[in-house]
Amino acid sequence: MKYDVFISYSRKDLEFAKRVCAAFDAYKEHYEFEYFFDMDEIKGRHEYLKRISAAISKSKVMLFLASVNSTKSEFCTKELLFADKHKVFIHQYRIDETELPEDIDLLLGNHHYREASNFSIEDIVCEVLSDALKQDVRPISQLIVSNKQQSTALVRIESDTKCRVLRFGKELAVVDKGISELHLPKGKQKLSFVSVENGADRFDYLLDICDLEYEEYIEVKLLNKCETYELDKSCNSSDNCSQESRENAGVLNSVVDVALALNPVAAGAVALYKAYKALKNDSTNAKTYKVGDYYDDGKKQGVVFEVTPDGKHGKIVSLTESSKELLWSSDSEERKRFIGADDKMNGANNMAKIKSIAGWREKYPAFAWCADLGEGWYLPAIEELKKFTLDDDVHDAVNRTLAAKGEELANKGALRWYWSSTEDDEFCAWSVLMSCGNTRSYHKYYNGYVRAVSAF
Repeated sequence: MKYDVFISYSRKDLEFAKRVCAAFDAYKEHYEFEYFFDMDEIKGRHEYLKRISAAISKSKVMLFLASVNSTKSEFCTKELLFADKHKVFIHQYRIDETELPEDIDLLLGNHHYREASNFSIEDIVCEVLSDALKQDVRPISQLIVSNKQQSTALVRIESDTKCRVLRFGKELAVVDKGISELHLPKGKQKLSFVSVENGADRFDYLLDICDLEYEEYIEVKLLNKCETYELDKSCNSSDNCSQESRENAGVLNSVVDVALALNPVAAGAVALYKAYKALKNDSTNAKTYKVGDYYDDGKKQGVVFEVTPDGKHGKIVSLTESSKELLWSSDSEERKRFIGADDKMNGANNMAKIKSIAGWREKYPAFAWCADLGEGWYLPAIEELKKFTLDDDVHDAVNRTLAAKGEELANKGALRWYWSSTEDDEFCAWSVLMSCGNTRSYHKYYNGYVRAVSAF
């Protein structure tokens, strides 16, 4: 029988191991997988070695619960050696304060290391399953919320800063910079986005959700006021909502015109605002895209790998990749500290962290390569990277367009791996290995290939 996860532990840590197994069992309602736990699978001592060796060799990943007990266990050491021999990737979580013996530390140097005290058991199970199943495994709490949200519509928020979301004046959520999701019921909504850093920065948005299958995209730019003060309509089928939006827009334009008369210096910003609003309101002039389309706005070219529901916004991947492998960090000191570039969804945030460091171009070659492509290009976050490398449909659509341009993105099974901009800890960052179609956390001084992405 094949297994997705093999659990290696000391019998002296049985209670902790059982809690881990209980968490795995909870996920079986939502995901199809098998894990090996010797207390369940082996009832007697006969053929013990045969069963253990067969289970390890047929597992995708191993979860090693490192402790003073397991690191001293001769049998646990044999399990680790056997897993390494059969190229089974090992997720090790240290469940107590013991220091790893040098031989175990050496053996596990290229595998995934975590302090269990920094994570819940549910977090541990999510990460291990995500690796084993090669897909994102959401926490049980999120799955339960999702089930309860079947009677709501999806609203995607892309904000340039962390902000509070108010619904009719009551706080609904706090969203970070980047893309977040909200679920709202049918009916008229008044949303207010208020900057966490400066409560005076505020953006109001009216919408009328007419269909629960409808998806709304809201762009919030509190740091660039000339592009934010827009009260737009959501469902074209709602006359009341459309009329209200038009009235609000008219009032706003009048205020802008008065401001311009009083302060001619603001002409540039107002002109930009009016041009922006005209473009947003005239859907006939806004070009739409789908995944795999070639993108060229005259300044940057790439292939679309992600789009918003209306097809007007999204992200592109660069036509080319680095001609050679590059270091995530070339500086011996910088690659030993946590920088805070840990955003998994939006690599632009990680890029901003890197650019704030003096001499970053020399210290961070992978990031510099992306920046050299021009304004707006950045090293993708791990989830962005996974989208166009590990999602087969997206990867193939992107690759067909790249092939037409004489370029190519590595296929699964190829001996190539790509850096993401997402830090794992002070020593390592996340990457995608095309050879096994999975993600890995590698030391920042390793070499990897680079593809850049940009938003439009």
